[in-house]
Amino acid sequence: MTNLLNRRAALGSIAAAGAMLAAPATIALTGHSDVELIALDAKIRDLVATARRIAEERFYPFEDQFREIACNEASGLISAKERWDLACEFGRESGREAAAEESNALWDEADGLFEKLCAVAATTPAGRAAKVRTHLVMTFPNDWQNEPVEWDVEKSLMLLAELAGVPLNEISLFVAVAEA
Repeated sequence: MTNLLNRRAALGSIAAAGAMLAAPATIALTGHSDVELIALDAKIRDLVATARRIAEERFYPFEDQFREIACNEASGLISAKERWDLACEFGRESGREAAAEESNALWDEADGLFEKLCAVAATTPAGRAAKVRTHLVMTFPNDWQNEPVEWDVEKSLMLLAELAGVPLNEISLFVAVAEA
């Protein structure tokens, strides 16, 4: 179960997104589909934040030790299968495996809701902003928010923000909200 966090491990381990609820006035000015988008955005970002927090607190702290057990060929005293079995036992006993399964279940739920969100048309700037925020949470790694990013990533983020009418400071703000 080395890759239980599958593609999510590549997205980083910093907790990223809490539920940013839209103000009632914003909801009143949106269409029905946009109200759904705003609700889906909040739910998805909450699921992602929880999944990342679980991975950060209960999976990644054991990653180096797990890999050391599984991959250490220096001892030469036990076979690769025996090392793997020991690593898996360590994963179960440390809670690493349970954390991966719990995190993956949350990511799976978020994936399903993201597919639903993508199928709903945004009819207002608030709906488009909700879709962009969710897209960023689901597809971009966390490290782009606090670290220099490649030129193409920076330009993509700027374009998405502009098209959705989301201020650039709001794009990086949603991570700080989850951590607060």
